[in-house]
Amino acid sequence: MGKCLSFLASRRDYRSDAYTEIVSLMWAKHCRSPYSLLSTNVLREVNSYLAAVGLLVDLQGRYLRFYSFRTRTWSANLPLKKLINVDAFSSSWVLLDSYNIFVCGGAPCKVYTDMTHKGWNSAYIVHAKGAVEDLPAMHTVRAYHGLILWRNSVFVFGGSVYEDVNLRRREAITGSERYQVFATMWQFVQPMAIPRANFNPCLFHEIIYLSSWIIEGYSPARNTYIDYQVKLPGNPVRCVYVDSSELVVHTEFLVIRFEMGSNGVLAETSSTAQRHHGHYVRTCCPPVVDAAAGVLHFVHCGQHLLFFMDGGRIKNETEKEFDPVPYLMR
Repeated sequence: MGKCLSFLASRRDYRSDAYTEIVSLMWAKHCRSPYSLLSTNVLREVNSYLAAVGLLVDLQGRYLRFYSFRTRTWSANLPLKKLINVDAFSSSWVLLDSYNIFVCGGAPCKVYTDMTHKGWNSAYIVHAKGAVEDLPAMHTVRAYHGLILWRNSVFVFGGSVYEDVNLRRREAITGSERYQVFATMWQFVQPMAIPRANFNPCLFHEIIYLSSWIIEGYSPARNTYIDYQVKLPGNPVRCVYVDSSELVVHTEFLVIRFEMGSNGVLAETSSTAQRHHGHYVRTCCPPVVDAAAGVLHFVHCGQHLLFFMDGGRIKNETEKEFDPVPYLMR
């Protein structure tokens, strides 16, 4: 790979767009090749591509770590300055920027042995060097909720709560909240039409799309839901993301792609039958799209998982098939 990329870098008929695409594809495909072997021009293009990929972070109650798409490795565990209420399975977090992580909610794994504990409504900002800032608590205790950043606000949608801890039964909820980062305050927003838990909100054309057996579109600028709902023929929805200026929805049996119509309403562009392998796996933070590699990266229960867009396979970072059943039964 190094010789091939060096040859591309030496070409005089260099065209930035095509060149960037070729380098991005090759680097993603051969991501285990030594980064230091790439030539200067190739490094420039790869750096540009990697900057657009995003960051992936794993957060636990006592430490955090970052994944580098440049080296394709995780950093060492960085101890937090204080213990926080975070569960690697049911809490949610999102990057505010390269140095700050917003985390909230969740339920402790020992809830079955401590039946008086219904979960957390706590919220924090965790800094990249381990410092922790306590934030005002959410209005609602929730776990397995959807979390997304829009401008200077974090939106929390749905999730689940223990309605009856003695029966160990969780119920999905519709309630949603917004945290204004600079105002440091929570406020209720319009609830969803149907209860949801275990889903990832996705921002597309300034609309936040929420998926389950139907898709709802929420306008954060107007605090309203757009007046249509897209019903999905396959259930459950495994993940939602943006690829090539289209909203892509993976259900259990279909891959459905949407574009934004001229009237501001989603228009289906294609629907492809595709049986997905494995079970649904919750993602604790928004998935990172590595479009050139055709892979979504996400964190689940302390593991780095890869979701392959072309076949719906779920593997861990060593590319072994991942079986989430032991985690789903916790």
